[in-house]
Amino acid sequence: MGANMRFITGFLLVLAAIMPAVPAQAPPGPFFPLKEVRPGMRGIAKTVFEGERIESFQVEILGVLPDRPSPQQSVILGRLSGPQVERTQVFAGMSGSPVYLQDRLLGAIAFAYPFATEAICGITPIQFMLEVGSRSDASTSRPVAPILSASFRELALHRLDWLGAVRPSARMERSGEEPSPFTPAAAMIPIAMPLAVSGISAEALEPIRHDLTKLGFMPVSGVSGGAAIRPLAPYDDQTLLPGSTVSVQLMRGDLAVEGVGTVTYREGTKIYAFGHRLFNLGGTSIPLSDASVVTVVPNAFNSFKVAVTHRTVGSLTQDRTSGVFGELGVAPRMIPVNMTEQRGQGPARKLHFEMVDDPTLSPLLMQLSVLSTFEGGTRSLGDVTVGLKGRIRVRENKDVLLEDRFSRRGMDAALQAGQVAALPLLHLLSSGFPDVAIQGIDLEIVTTESRSAGTLERLWINRTEAGRGDRLQLQIFARTEDGRQFIERIPIEIPRDVPPGPLRLVVADGAAAQALDPTAGVIGAGGLQNLGQLIRMLNRVRRSDRLYVQLLRPGSGAIVNNEELPSLPPSVLATMESNRGAGGYTAIPYVRLKEIEIPPAEFVITGRREITINVIK
Repeated sequence: MGANMRFITGFLLVLAAIMPAVPAQAPPGPFFPLKEVRPGMRGIAKTVFEGERIESFQVEILGVLPDRPSPQQSVILGRLSGPQVERTQVFAGMSGSPVYLQDRLLGAIAFAYPFATEAICGITPIQFMLEVGSRSDASTSRPVAPILSASFRELALHRLDWLGAVRPSARMERSGEEPSPFTPAAAMIPIAMPLAVSGISAEALEPIRHDLTKLGFMPVSGVSGGAAIRPLAPYDDQTLLPGSTVSVQLMRGDLAVEGVGTVTYREGTKIYAFGHRLFNLGGTSIPLSDASVVTVVPNAFNSFKVAVTHRTVGSLTQDRTSGVFGELGVAPRMIPVNMTEQRGQGPARKLHFEMVDDPTLSPLLMQLSVLSTFEGGTRSLGDVTVGLKGRIRVRENKDVLLEDRFSRRGMDAALQAGQVAALPLLHLLSSGFPDVAIQGIDLEIVTTESRSAGTLERLWINRTEAGRGDRLQLQIFARTEDGRQFIERIPIEIPRDVPPGPLRLVVADGAAAQALDPTAGVIGAGGLQNLGQLIRMLNRVRRSDRLYVQLLRPGSGAIVNNEELPSLPPSVLATMESNRGAGGYTAIPYVRLKEIEIPPAEFVITGRREITINVIK
């Protein structure tokens, strides 16, 4: 028996030596499959509660919700626990915190239920986040920004009406009701992201706070003087590890706006974070920085993380529904802004900052920066006059000139001044022309704490019947709000080649004069052929602080390729009308014989008046 056992043992040893070794069970992969998730599973999650130390807390899986937040996607429902979480619940800034089951990455904490009494969260599976990194498109052509503040939107639509660029949906928005700002308590929504604001007063932020909240942001006062403008910093294998705090900077410098979240996964130089969209911009370029946490502030409505941004180490290049994706070592694309503010006789204040180069965000940030300078030391309730002058520098093209002045009650004047800078920027960045490269913006803002406004009262002309080549004397009467009357005398010469008949002599403020311009609709109608034409159109927009004298006569003409062709022969018009399907043709019902821009006076005049002149042979 003993010999047989020795034989069998020896045989097995020889067999083991000559046969291929049977491998041990392969170690688990880095990701936990969604299909293997079951209720009751327990794991851990990681985030930073203070400083830069990544801490763990517990997660219990409650189930999987299919087709959320969109078809063919899923959200995993989990319950968080641990001493820190019991104090803070699910808090703003937790977005992106990685969740692990069996030491494998499951996904990112990304959703929450408003007013929940337990730390119940929604987890975005990592497989959907990885798809964000596979996108390579970085489109620079996006539609007019839909996320303007209510006040800014009304002003924007008004000015875009001058340019004929209002979208049909925007017209509906203006006439319809505002969506409710309240979210049902039973709705699972993306976790709010703390938006740290530095150098910008609460009053300046107020006009857009409502829209930022609807977008999932929680504006909080910055704890530093603003993120400094520094070159791209080096990174190493400890930079932006999973669970660490990450900051995305929309503005940096003397004014700063920064969103704070958590890194979910790092693969080499690739960074995945948040588990939900930032703005859902698609391809973009936003500074990506490391940060440290000052504290998590417990709050009955929504606890939030207060963080300080440190070094810019890369760029956020994709912003999608399932999360954001960035790369270390990639420098962001930014627009430098130099702004000077003069308040009355006081010393000028100079600001220098950068903002992201994005069709959606840049106009909104431009508006916010102007409001910030206004609120820095000027009253917001009394009468005020705000003047703005500057330029948008476009590479290899002429500058877009910015100039206007508004005299209104408090914030109304500042809002209008802000949209003078914001709307041309919006048109440039959303035009779709591939050669748009903004090199910088220079602005000078002058504010005085007094109202200087007047109304166009009436016109007088020495003759209402004249011959070709005759010179007439026009007198314009305006009255200020304090009762003073001003008279402007303008000589008007009747063109020598004008046919007999009636002429309209119109005197109007900038908005009314712009409405009479037949070329104003070219921007919105897609009739612009290149960036140079767009810049010329923007520089031709009338200013609100001056009057324009226009001499018009009835006639048939057309706008072809952004050029006004008045007094066309009927045969040419008939040919163009038959070929309208080819595009580039817009009929105009009158001919503008001349236009005179009256230099701005000491007060801002509004109104419109006209006189009819009969031209005889």
